[in-house]
Amino acid sequence: MEHSALPSPCRRGRIAAVMSAVAVAAVCTWGGAVAAELPEAGSARYWVQQGSEWTGYETLEWSYPEPDRFRLVHIREEHTRAGNHRLRRTREISEGTLEGDIAQPETYRVLTATVFQEEYEPDGAFEGVDEEVVAAVRFTDDEAQLEEGEIAAPADVLDPVSHRWQVMQLGLEGAHHERIAHRVVDRGGAVEEIAFRVEGRQTVRTSAGTFRTVRLAQELPDAQRRVRWYLAEGWAGLPIRTVEARTARHALRVNLLEIDATPPDA
Repeated sequence: MEHSALPSPCRRGRIAAVMSAVAVAAVCTWGGAVAAELPEAGSARYWVQQGSEWTGYETLEWSYPEPDRFRLVHIREEHTRAGNHRLRRTREISEGTLEGDIAQPETYRVLTATVFQEEYEPDGAFEGVDEEVVAAVRFTDDEAQLEEGEIAAPADVLDPVSHRWQVMQLGLEGAHHERIAHRVVDRGGAVEEIAFRVEGRQTVRTSAGTFRTVRLAQELPDAQRRVRWYLAEGWAGLPIRTVEARTARHALRVNLLEIDATPPDA
């Protein structure tokens, strides 16, 4: 499977529930229908753990500004302490177009900001803080379309955020052991193939509840490194947990805290 897909506009608005710390379970066969669809706009918040140490939060936000357009934002907030508290935020923003179930990013931007605090106060810490643009990618085969500071990427590839979003959908639809591959550009403009295989199904417990998930494993040249994604059947493949590990002691885990999603008719 080498294609990309997002939920079509007619599918995106079917869910009629607000979820925060609610258990979800779904049962279906390989290739079966998704038990629920993502609403028109919302977010999912995660906590990040490196080994046994909490290091910050991640947030995934999604919206559809127009019927044929999408906007995805992935935010990572990292907290370290060396005297003062150091908070670093990285925002990745992917925007693009939809043609039926096919999505194509037009732009991908990465912005960072850092603040220092004597007392740890994460709420509102970045209000009014200037962000630095560390990457600006435009998906085009015509470099004349580039704006100042942008680099070009092939028009038919994905960025890391839209890639995750589309793997969500294809992972639920894939058969056991099926390969899901995309070409993905990084912040520097380099393009590589990223591939996953569908491993199976697994029940995952999180702070937001218990989910029935599809487990994917990334194909990697380093046999000692393992990357797995756990995608919720009941929430259109929303990531519930991701794990990148060499050993349990050095594993990076990202686990769901809550889903904040308001249905379009609310």
